[in-house]
Amino acid sequence: MKTGNVVGLCIALVLLLCIPTKADFENDVLNLHNKYRAKHGCPNLDLDSAFSEECKKYAEEIAGKDSMDHSSGPYGENLCYTTEDPTTCVKMWYDEIKDYDYGKAKYSPATGHFTQVIWKSSKVLGVGQAKSATGKNYVVARYKPAGNVEGMFKENVPKANGPEHRLKTSKYIFLFSWLFPALVLVEEVLALWMTELLLLCKSVKSDFENEFLLEHNKYRANHGCPKLLLDPTLSEECKKYAELLVEKDSLEHSKGDYGENLCYTTKNPLTCVKMWYDEIKDYKYGSPGFSLLTGHFTQLIWKSSTTMGVGQSSGNRKNFVVARYRPSGNVAGQFKENVPEPKNNFSPDCKTDWFIYFIPFAWVFLIWFS
Repeated sequence: MKTGNVVGLCIALVLLLCIPTKADFENDVLNLHNKYRAKHGCPNLDLDSAFSEECKKYAEEIAGKDSMDHSSGPYGENLCYTTEDPTTCVKMWYDEIKDYDYGKAKYSPATGHFTQVIWKSSKVLGVGQAKSATGKNYVVARYKPAGNVEGMFKENVPKANGPEHRLKTSKYIFLFSWLFPALVLVEEVLALWMTELLLLCKSVKSDFENEFLLEHNKYRANHGCPKLLLDPTLSEECKKYAELLVEKDSLEHSKGDYGENLCYTTKNPLTCVKMWYDEIKDYKYGSPGFSLLTGHFTQLIWKSSTTMGVGQSSGNRKNFVVARYRPSGNVAGQFKENVPEPKNNFSPDCKTDWFIYFIPFAWVFLIWFS
């Protein structure tokens, strides 16, 4: 035999050995099916050659049309096309497991291939493949008895219990083994931040109440009236009522065993105290008594009042302020002894204002004569 003929024969033998046969393809697809079914505790499928021949003919038909259309018959059917190894179709079908809801256990177009691959009652498999003119590998797999039968999913699609499932579970256990302590740490940090924030808010609220109290007592001192004390419970009630006024967006007096001053402003809510006190300009000490023009001022100064509460809330670009006093002021027949005249003719604020305005004139005076 010539050397060239020997080489040609060797190459032909190698090609025959390397090219997968029809039987190899069918057995590979069968083995992949049974590998996945074993993970779910489902019995192996058996290969039916005649059934596979029918699958092959149908694969050639859809490859000729280059489109996937299901056939009809007394069997279950999975279709697939790929430009890769046609056996990869089995993995593509099985990977639909990620979308299967074991809790609902029913058919879904997104998981129908997976449930047919696993279907416990199916016993026989046929498979065939053909290549289209565009280079796609079309695969047809058929199953008897057919799967995806309504009302029978729970017993025919059991959960995976194989090594892969345990591996996934171990990954989750590992993930949560460090994630849980991290979440606990984050929770503790957030709890500390929230505590600091609450303390800050409480401090801000407390500062407002104390500053409001100081403003009252500053004006009262100028009239020789004793200092008021802050009542936290009364302040909480004032705060709630201020929030109600914000919702209504109007000033309406409440009723209770207390005196009450209301105010809204677009400025610092502390300015309400000055607004109330500035009603002094309309108060007539010669004929002491209640007047709508001076009622806030007289309650603010009322000598017999000993405690106060204050609350504020913001809304609609307004700061609503509620102040309440006990015992209540503005009692008829008691104005003369409870609203004494100021010790001097200008408010404590005027002293500060006078000093501020005097500073530039003092500087001019010093520069002029230096």
